[in-house]
Formats: sequence, structure tokens, C-alpha cells
Amino acid sequence: MFHIKALFFIMALYYALLGIIFAFIPASFFDLFAVTYPNHWGYVHVLGFTSFIWSLMSWNVSINPIKNRNLISYLALMHIFYTAGIFVDSGLFGMPTIWVYMAYASALNGLIYFAIYFLLGKVAFSDELAPKKIKGSKKVA
Repeated sequence: MFHIKALFFIMALYYALLGIIFAFIPASFFDLFAVTYPNHWGYVHVLGFTSFIWSLMSWNVSINPIKNRNLISYLALMHIFYTAGIFVDSGLFGMPTIWVYMAYASALNGLIYFAIYFLLGKVAFSDELAPKKIKGSKKVA
């Protein structure tokens, strides 16, 4: 369970970093990777502030993965839809390479998140079915 908690803690930091970059200093990122500026910075700012929500979701999962398992499915879907959007747009219109690299990493994250989601479901389900010791009960032979 420690590895799952650590992964989601690291991802919370990653999403927070993306949020800071895209919400407050997006031009620096675009300049660093020689990407053309969008026609309006609001598109980028929305992504930046949305990244803070993903960071909070990941933070909550890192605290208690089983209790917050439902958040993992939303994070996984976010990665899958981001990846699909990038690959479709890249194929139809072309796209700067940095977004494609980020989409590959996002696809991998999405698959890992789905695997963790189903793994935690088995753990939670098996814990629910495990016999509970009732205080004061006697063992039946």
C-alpha cells in the first residue's frame, strides 16, 4: 500500500507543479519548448487551475487509497481522454512534440491508475467479505 500512497503523493506534486506553471507562468513553458502561444491565455489558465483539482484528488488518494478509490477512476479517465484528444488532434492537425510526449506519459498513467483502481477494488472487496470477530463471541467447534 505504501507504493500506491507514494505514487499518488508524487502525482499530487506533479499536478500542483503543472498548475503553477500553466496558471501563473505559462509563457515561460511555451518559450522553453518553442511552442506557439495560444490566441488567448485563458485556455491555458483553465488547464492550470484544473490541475490544482487533480492535485487535491491525488493528495486525497495518497492519504487513504481504499477510502478514496473512486477518485482514481476519475484521474484515470482524465488521463485517457487527454491522451485521446492529443493523439486525434496530432493526427488531424499536427501538434508540437512536447504535447505528444506528455500524452504518452499520460496514457501510461491512465493505465497504471486503472490497474490500481481494480487492484484496490479486490482488496476492499476481500476485506468486506472477511469474517469479523465479534467481541465476546465464542469459537464454535
